[in-house]
Amino acid sequence: MAKNEDLAEVVHRERQLLDPTIRGSGQRVHELLHPDFIEYGASGRTWDRTTVSVALSADPRVSGTGTDFLAVALADNIVLLTYRIRGYGWISP
Repeated sequence: MAKNEDLAEVVHRERQLLDPTIRGSGQRVHELLHPDFIEYGASGRTWDRTTVSVALSADPRVSGTGTDFLAVALADNIVLLTYRIRGYGWISP
């Protein structure tokens, strides 16, 4: 199972991905995400490392703040990270 420092690193990297400067660099986003990265969006759409890198660099704006970060080790080398973005889209500030 992942150690506490590994879980903290996952949160740290996700917080970096909320920074518009980093989001604007497809290469930097690509470096921050694990090669096997998969995101399941609220819409049900799935995103992999490449599609996230391209999408974020195309529109790096963020109009919210990440809160309530929770990283949970599900198995060796598998972490589930959940959080809210306050003030963005359908979540109220």
